[in-house]
Amino acid sequence: MNNFNNEDDDEKLNENFVPKSQGLKDFLEQKKNFQFVIPIYQRNYNWEISKQVKKFMESFEHLFKEKNEEHFLGTLILILGKKEEIQELFVIDGQQRLTTTFLAFFAIRNLLNENANVEKSLLKKIKEELNKIFFSNKKNLLKIHPAVERDKVFEKITRNSKKEDFNSDEKTTNIFKAYEYFKKELKGYIKNNEEELMKILRTFNRMIVVSIEVRKNVNQQKLFESINSTGVKLTNFDLIKNFLLMKLETRKEQDQIYNEYWKILEKNVTISSEKNQRKYKLNLKTDEIELEHKFKGNDFFKYFLSIKEHKHYSEEKFYNSFKKWFENKGEDFNIKNAFDELKNYSNLFNQIFKKSKNPKIEEELIEYRKMNIYAASPLIIEMLKWHDDKEISANLFNDMLKVINTYLVRNDICNNGDRLKNISQTFLKILEELENVKKI
Repeated sequence: MNNFNNEDDDEKLNENFVPKSQGLKDFLEQKKNFQFVIPIYQRNYNWEISKQVKKFMESFEHLFKEKNEEHFLGTLILILGKKEEIQELFVIDGQQRLTTTFLAFFAIRNLLNENANVEKSLLKKIKEELNKIFFSNKKNLLKIHPAVERDKVFEKITRNSKKEDFNSDEKTTNIFKAYEYFKKELKGYIKNNEEELMKILRTFNRMIVVSIEVRKNVNQQKLFESINSTGVKLTNFDLIKNFLLMKLETRKEQDQIYNEYWKILEKNVTISSEKNQRKYKLNLKTDEIELEHKFKGNDFFKYFLSIKEHKHYSEEKFYNSFKKWFENKGEDFNIKNAFDELKNYSNLFNQIFKKSKNPKIEEELIEYRKMNIYAASPLIIEMLKWHDDKEISANLFNDMLKVINTYLVRNDICNNGDRLKNISQTFLKILEELENVKKI
């Protein structure tokens, strides 16, 4: 198992950092033979208009007026990838501000294309300046390659697609909203005046970034976790995704596993807060259910690990416990084995908390969901696995679940919910004993 608290590793990591401070425009222009790659394991673009994007724009507006000032935009941590046709730079930290920067520049270019008042010769000159930012020396290769989930929206933006070319789902993405915001805010800066247009680019060059290129082989997982510990925390769901996908050596493998496994897993275990949200409140007198509880991917991984280890894990501990579980599986257990198992259990999770594919057991599952008491979830998920594997019948599953539901209701009434944490371990003990009986 990797030791993530090794002081020697920390020293080597620091030796590999090569920091460089530059203006934003200069930094992007000088990467002529590079492409910034946002790894598939990174989180989606999540900057919001009212928070980060507005502040980005306000910084630009201030610098545009105050020509002698500078603004520190932030840090980019990059890892050199394999050099094939183009040198890849994997963005380990700073992908949000880098993506935002490109959105702002594309908004400027597309506003220029839409402005009939800008003379053709001037338009050509400014677009040539922008192309130094957008493209590498390899013809038509963008300097930024977002993760696959965002490719379609980002690609339409790079093609100067009209607003009506984006579908309703695409218009709800943060990346589209940020782009539209920049178009609205920057429109007044686009004039048929070379000095004014060049001033826009010079202003961006007074937004300073510090880029750190890691030039030697380092433990990428350790680096990523170190960065996450000091910035805005990723969820355990995202951390586990990063941990698993980083086990794959090539971007092609990562994209393949992401599309074949992770996207399905996310769909199974992440419940929308607007459309198919399942929140349940115990109500024994009416069928009207008050929506108040939302499941996330974190719940799935906690239940999965509890099933495997027969232990209850807190939010703070289960990521490291998951890593330990994976690394203790041995050499015969590879990354594909892990994703096969996770995908299977995510389907079970989906049936428990959304809708079972077997109508014979759905009625009793509905009663379980209504209670908003989930201490028995690992046991019930494993029971459903036994049912799907034809080890127990639908009738036996229902009988077992009825006993669990009755116990949960009585426990809740008698103890006013105070003992829920304690009974989680009780159900895991029952699961362990049942599995031991199966082995006999």
